[in-house]
Amino acid sequence: MEEENFGKKIKSYLLLHIVKPICCRTSLITGTEVFGKKRKNELSGAIEEYKEKLISKRSRMLIEDERQCGYLPEEQNGEKYFVSSGRVCPNCFSMMLRGAFLVCGRASSGASGLHLEIPMPGETAETAVKENLKKVGIEVKTALRRGERLIYCKKRETVSDFLAYIGAATLSFEVINAGIMNETRADANRQKNCDTQNIQKTVFAAERQLEAVRALKEHRELEKLPAGLYETAIIRMENPIEPLDVITELHGGRLSKSGVNHRLGRIVEIAEKKGYIKKRK
Repeated sequence: MEEENFGKKIKSYLLLHIVKPICCRTSLITGTEVFGKKRKNELSGAIEEYKEKLISKRSRMLIEDERQCGYLPEEQNGEKYFVSSGRVCPNCFSMMLRGAFLVCGRASSGASGLHLEIPMPGETAETAVKENLKKVGIEVKTALRRGERLIYCKKRETVSDFLAYIGAATLSFEVINAGIMNETRADANRQKNCDTQNIQKTVFAAERQLEAVRALKEHRELEKLPAGLYETAIIRMENPIEPLDVITELHGGRLSKSGVNHRLGRIVEIAEKKGYIKKRK
């Protein structure tokens, strides 16, 4: 992920996926209106075309109807912010943030590390965004740079979770995989006997386990797992780049390495059987 192309890569990915629920479409468009800047960039045209696709003839009628849904734009004393119409679904807020990132989000990934930020239109919006993200377990920081308020994150896990939250799941996995590769390469330098094949197997296994856990969580099936599997799923989700040895240690010595690996395999198997993730050969 080259530094200058990372932010564009995220936006280009988001522009490929059309949101279906009307309330989420409204919320996404609200994000572009509340957080949008007058200055244009090379994707401005593509973003406008994307918005036009969201507002089809039928959805335009529903959005403009007096029974509006989703998050709606507001402005008071020259400050833009957003309010809930009272008819929002669990995905509306994340879709509003998708719209915000599309029009003004910035991201970089390079030798200096990861960085993702979204300028805020004012203190009201900044507070609401930070609090709502905290509710879903995403801790962002705030800053004031040259008079511009913004929220930002630099931790690999936080950036990954944020991308998954706004619908860029594939890039979320890329961020985690890059971290796993970096960590594994560091181990390889310390342990000269680590070869490329083992590195790839470690990356593949961790990616597959995270994919299964997140899919079960998205479909509200995670809490329905047996207590043992649920415990292991939470530990893996909270430690996405850790190898199996560390995941085993985090179980407090109650399970062997093979026992933990068996649990993770069962979690993947359940997600596959329910059709939440595709089976891999």
